[in-house]
Amino acid sequence: MDKLSEQYITPEPRGSVKAQKAIIDVGSNSVRLVIYGGPARAPNILFNEKILAGLGASLDINGKIGKDAMDRCLRALARFKLLALQYGIANPIVIATAAVRDAKNGHKIVEKAASLGIEMQVIGGEDEAYFAAMGILSSINNACGMMGDLGGGSLELAILSDNKVHECVSMPLGVLRLQAIREGEDRAIIRSDKQISQDMAILEGEFSRLLGAANFACKNIENFYMVGGSWRALMRLYMLETNYPLPIMDQFCLPADKLDNIISMIAGMDDEKLGQYEWLASMRAGKLYDAALMLKIIAKNFGPKKFIVSTKGIREGILYNDLSSEQRYLDPLLESTADVGNELGRFPAHGQILDDWVSHLFIEDGTDMPRLRLAAANLCDVAWRANPDFRSVRGVDIALHGNWTGVDVVGREVMAQAVYSCFGGDDGYFPLGGHFASDAQMNRATGWGLAFRLAQRLSGGAEALIRSTSITLQDGKLFLFIPQDMENLIGESIEKRLGQLANFMQIEADIIFKG
Repeated sequence: MDKLSEQYITPEPRGSVKAQKAIIDVGSNSVRLVIYGGPARAPNILFNEKILAGLGASLDINGKIGKDAMDRCLRALARFKLLALQYGIANPIVIATAAVRDAKNGHKIVEKAASLGIEMQVIGGEDEAYFAAMGILSSINNACGMMGDLGGGSLELAILSDNKVHECVSMPLGVLRLQAIREGEDRAIIRSDKQISQDMAILEGEFSRLLGAANFACKNIENFYMVGGSWRALMRLYMLETNYPLPIMDQFCLPADKLDNIISMIAGMDDEKLGQYEWLASMRAGKLYDAALMLKIIAKNFGPKKFIVSTKGIREGILYNDLSSEQRYLDPLLESTADVGNELGRFPAHGQILDDWVSHLFIEDGTDMPRLRLAAANLCDVAWRANPDFRSVRGVDIALHGNWTGVDVVGREVMAQAVYSCFGGDDGYFPLGGHFASDAQMNRATGWGLAFRLAQRLSGGAEALIRSTSITLQDGKLFLFIPQDMENLIGESIEKRLGQLANFMQIEADIIFKG
């Protein structure tokens, strides 16, 4: 052993995030395993894998799941069970939806899964709608309108209001069946306006017939929440084709008047064009045209003004449904940012302390800005390990691109701007910022960040020192209060950062030593 090796001490390994739940979702298009850990109210995805088994591909031909599709599904189930076991989860939740529910031989896949030691729950259509809608409620504050979950075998709809799920309906209108209904190509081809009109008429007639039979009526909703892989892929494609500034799927909002643009876009793409997108599976690509037409049918029947993507659906709805009322009341954004802040930062529960310290300076309107301020405070120490010249960049990356729940692109920009200022970013907005949040929101976030930065420097991150000091606005002047016996806390760096905050707020500042 050389001298360097003799001197090197292997660091103690950090504890890994404990897995809490695993869900295997057996759908008509895909079979997916998701393993969750972290806070119950905002679970982290520790592992996510899917295979496109196509269980529902042959249902409209002979009413049965094909042998190859069943074999692919069973191989995936065996692998997923083994993977879940490595995370300490012996009995993952296994759910099956439309394909297994509707197939003449659906019972066989349940029996074969049982032989692998897997208990598969086949859930009904209305239950599927309910849990998908609960997934919306788990992730979007005050969600109100209609949820739609477009799968391979079925389309589920549910009404949302007052943080509750109301009427639910399930119809056999998944993307695999839509192609069969209109007797169309099972691939992407260029389509004329005439072809689009003909296909729309066929699908809309079947939609109206099934909707009427279900006695489901709702008009003039404000929001339509989109769940399902085909709609997500369609919106991702639209983002990329239009150079959308922040292509994060969750809570992406499409105005209803842009639907025709999407239909024209996908109708003008064939397999060769869509094949340029490596993330888009060929089995999925051929279904996007029908997914777009279904959105247009939704628009004509229910009149939503906005179409909002949700990356949370039936799996997250099942987890949310199992929470207590006290757990559901927690804010998922604050839970997740606090979890990341505690993991990456130096000081546990530091965000709440920072937010309390600066709260006397900022009187916020409404409820969203205060929660965004606290979320940003939770992230104000996440980049301390980065190279000092790149801490602001690292902080922005985490705040802007984190896998957060319960925040839209405006909120992401506000959080990123606060963290950027806290880590000493240049004057003005963070690079490429300001596309979504207003100038007033970005300026307020800059003020938060400068105040957080002052508190961090003043205290060295020590909770006792932050709590021993305070900062307030009185008669249009900024006052920093320091205990008399802690006057040595004040140095040039503190005076500089207090001056930066005061200059930004365009007021004078003073330091008061209190006995």
